Amino acid sequence: MNSLLAQSLHPLERKLLLEFKRTNKNRMLVDDLVGSSDRDRTGMMRASEWLRKRDLIVEERTELHKIKLSERGKYALKISKLGTSMSGLPERLLARKIADKGSLPIRDLFGICELTKEEYRYGFGFLKNNRYIEIQKGNVSLSPKGTEFLIQSSPLEEALQRISQGKEIIEENMTEIDPSIIQALFHRGLVTRNTYLNIVVVLTEKGLDLLPLISEELEVLEELTSDILISNKWQDHIFRPYDINAPVLPRIPGKRHYYRQVTDYIRDIWLSLGFEEMTGPIIQPCFWNFDALFVPQDHPAREMQDTFYMKQPAFGKLPSANLVTAVRQAHENGGNTGSEGWKYKWSVEEAKKNVLRPHTTVLSARTLARLREEDQRYPRKFFSLGRNFRNETITWKHLAEFDQTDGIVVDPDATFRHLVGYLKTFFSRLGFPKARFRPGYFPYTEPSLEIDVYYPARKEWVEFGGAGVFRPEVVIPLLGEDVPVLAWGPGLRMIMDHYKIDDMRRFYESSLGFLRNAKLWMEV
Repeated sequence: MNSLLAQSLHPLERKLLLEFKRTNKNRMLVDDLVGSSDRDRTGMMRASEWLRKRDLIVEERTELHKIKLSERGKYALKISKLGTSMSGLPERLLARKIADKGSLPIRDLFGICELTKEEYRYGFGFLKNNRYIEIQKGNVSLSPKGTEFLIQSSPLEEALQRISQGKEIIEENMTEIDPSIIQALFHRGLVTRNTYLNIVVVLTEKGLDLLPLISEELEVLEELTSDILISNKWQDHIFRPYDINAPVLPRIPGKRHYYRQVTDYIRDIWLSLGFEEMTGPIIQPCFWNFDALFVPQDHPAREMQDTFYMKQPAFGKLPSANLVTAVRQAHENGGNTGSEGWKYKWSVEEAKKNVLRPHTTVLSARTLARLREEDQRYPRKFFSLGRNFRNETITWKHLAEFDQTDGIVVDPDATFRHLVGYLKTFFSRLGFPKARFRPGYFPYTEPSLEIDVYYPARKEWVEFGGAGVFRPEVVIPLLGEDVPVLAWGPGLRMIMDHYKIDDMRRFYESSLGFLRNAKLWMEV
């Protein structure tokens, strides 16, 4: 059994075990097993993992820290002009300057030393706190204690000298230096610390039993080639057996962000149903966002707590005077819509204010106005899919920004039953064949409905948005005639259950772990 196991080892596994056999050891550092290149280390780490899964070795892992001098630390160790090996720490340089002058005004001290303000403050504070200097009548001079400091090295400087003797030193092995000294060096930016994973590979009893069967003379063929067949070499050699159940590294294919997959699929649904896409900027005047949709200017949704108003540019351009007049009259007295309107004084200044669009229905209003300008005939079907912004408190189910898909059908023969049919088809294509509709209210549709779809996994109904038929007060000013316009605008919360997401903020995260494991969005 062991003989078959020895033959099945990968060349890297045999190489690692041969190192144990050569050194006559049963435990070794991974660093002692690898060569000088990163490729060697990667190969040995991979071999170690394979052997561990075969129960031939175990790994003992310890987190260590390697420290080395930073650029500031190297500068601090430069030889001084006095010919000593003292360091160039700020406190040392300041003490030297004061010793050279004997006594000088404090205000002149910073100007004669080559230190940054931060280094000067630290060095001066160090000298003062340790009583290495005396200050009298605005003049500073070294104290007797400071004179001793100038000719003796400090524990900090001695630690720097010790660390400078190697490129990188393992902190845990530096028992002769007080940990507080190392921490002080690190705090002052004189040394850098890197975490290092120390791995010791230890042979198990199974590995020790197998070791005598591992030799450099053992030649195992890894593949069958035409040369081996022609030369009949295959008759005299052993082929390496393969374990089809051996663990392998996962293959992670490249794919789009799961949220992008969903939005692209929704776009394909509408296009396959014969809809044309509406697009437009996210910054829109209140005229298109609210007024054209017959939302009164004192409506709560237009207040700052719900809508993001722009500071720059604060105001936008309005369309033609005829269209503005028609919308104004619809608000004030109903105009020629057969309505009494909202009966208030409509403000053109309020209509000019720019906002981040709170819904993509603004694109539906602009599309209706464009149809009138281009004198296009019906029926026409449009959809939009884009980002919106509302001044919401961010929670697991509400965000300040979100995506929404709107749709309109402009057709003299359209009915409320057609609206329900479009919505059922859309949600069925998304994987929700059960949909129900409840009466609802929106300022710009009548009749209006709320959309609920059934979540099989949760066994409950979830609200997904609203829909309805645009009121004459919306259609007539924009389109110039009263034509049935079916409209809807659900959000995209329906994908949460598909990806097992319980927080909408995850839609915009880029966690590699989650993205790698997220399943592809499959067409229903």
